[in-house]
Amino acid sequence: MAARTANVSRDTLETQISVEINLDGTGEFTADTGVPFLEHMMDQISRHGLIDINVKANGDTHIDDHHTVEDIGITLGQAFKQAVGDKKGIRRYGHAYVPLDEALSRVVIDFSGRPGLEMHYPVTGGSIGFKRGRLDFDLETKPNKEDLLDKLNQLILKNYEVSISSIKDTELDDNPDLVRTMSVKPPRGSGEIRMIRIGNNVDYQPCGGTHVNRTSEIPSVSSIKIENKGKMNKRIIVNF
Repeated sequence: MAARTANVSRDTLETQISVEINLDGTGEFTADTGVPFLEHMMDQISRHGLIDINVKANGDTHIDDHHTVEDIGITLGQAFKQAVGDKKGIRRYGHAYVPLDEALSRVVIDFSGRPGLEMHYPVTGGSIGFKRGRLDFDLETKPNKEDLLDKLNQLILKNYEVSISSIKDTELDDNPDLVRTMSVKPPRGSGEIRMIRIGNNVDYQPCGGTHVNRTSEIPSVSSIKIENKGKMNKRIIVNF
C-alpha cells in the first residue's frame, strides 16, 4: 500500500499554516501554534489514532485565537483528505462514542465526499461620503463588528495596489459572478466595462468610481455599525 502521508500549507492575511501527517504512524505529535488548548486536542487525535501530526502556525493571536483555529482546521482537513487518497479499503461510514469525565462525545463521519451547499450573499446597495460609507447585504445572520473592523484595517495596512483595467461586454457575460451588486449594474453600450483590481486576488469587479492608488491611502476604520433593514438585509456603516 502506498504511503498515506500529506504535507499541506495555507497562507492568508491572518495566518500562515503548515501541516504534515502520516495516517499510518505511531502517534507522534509536534506543534507550534500559539494556541495551547488546540494543541492539546490535536494531540489526542494523534495519540489515540496513531497518526503522526506536525503543525506549525503563525497567526494574529494578539487579536484573537479564532483565525488560527479556523485555518488550522481547514489545513488539517485538507491534509487528511490528501493522505486518504482514493479511499480504497476504508468503510464509507464511521462513528465513535468517547466517555470523558463529565461528558459523552459522539462523532459520526461520512467519507463519501458528499457535496455541500455554497451560497453567495450579494451587495444590494451602497454609498460613500466624507468619513463614512455604507454597504447593504442580504445576510441570514448579523456579522461580528469587531471581526469586520479588524479585517478592514488589516486590508488597509497591507498596502495593496489598486489598479484599473477594462474587459469586453462579452467577457462580463461569460463571467457574471464578477458583478457583486444587485441594485447597480455596470454601464453598457461602449463595448467595454471598467474594472478595478485590489492586489493580486483580494478583489476584482466592475466599478466606475474614483479610487486610490493603494489601500494604505484609505484612513483607518474607527468604528462599524450594523443595522437590520429587512428580514435578511443588513446595512454595514463604516466610519473613518
